[in-house]
Parts: sequence; structure tokens; C-alpha cells
Amino acid sequence: MKRSKRIAELKKLLDRQAEQEAIKLAELQSKLITDINKIAQLQDFRGEYINSSVQTGSRFIPAQLQDREKLVKQLDYAINQQSKHIEMLQKHIEYQRRAWLKLHGKVEAYQRWIEKLIEEENLIETRQDQKKLDEFVTNQYSRKG
Repeated sequence: MKRSKRIAELKKLLDRQAEQEAIKLAELQSKLITDINKIAQLQDFRGEYINSSVQTGSRFIPAQLQDREKLVKQLDYAINQQSKHIEMLQKHIEYQRRAWLKLHGKVEAYQRWIEKLIEEENLIETRQDQKKLDEFVTNQYSRKG
């Protein structure tokens, strides 16, 4: 088996690994979008809840005000936790992106290497063919002379 074909087999393995890393990256990016939408929903709900509280004014008894305050604090906590989760996910996405880029770079390097090997192999074959042709012509000429 030619060297270029052996290296091509290794490249196929790297291709598969790079594809798996790309899939992981896409899944993480999809999760990030979902999580960003969740935090937006929490923020929207908090805003609507506070606006509804303001519109109703002082029609609440103190216990109801405490319950509303407690719910707002829980929403703030949930929003804060979701923000931290999104930050961690963004860092993980960046790490995954680097892992994919590293493998992708290796795949491209292998591709260039394979192309170079093929050129060299073709050149060697051309030289060998030319040498055989020269020997054949020389042999034919020698037989006639």
C-alpha cells in the first residue's frame, strides 16, 4: 500500500474525531440558545410580575407584600443562577471550539501532507515509467544494431 493511502486512513480517523467534536460543539451551542431563552423568560416574568404589583398599588396586606417580595427574590436568585450557568456553558463552548479547531487543523495538515505524498508518488511513477520506456527503446535499438 502506498504511503499516501496509509496516511489517508489515519486522516479518516481524524475526520471522524473532528466530526464528533463539531457535533458536540453544535449541541452545546444549541443548549446555550435554549438557556438564554430560559433566562429571558424568567426576566420577562419578573418584569411583568413587578409591573402587575405596581399597578395594583396598595391593595395588598403586609403578608401578601412579603409573599411578593419573596417571589421576586426567588426569581432574582434563579436569574442569577441561570446567568452563572450560561457563563460556564460559554466557557465550555469556547473550550470545545478550540478542541474542534485543533483537530480540524490536523485534518487540513494531513490533507496537505497526503497531496504532497501523492505528487511525490506520481513523480516517482513517472520517472520509473520513463526509465522503463528508455530501457525498452535502448533494448530495441540494441537488437537492431
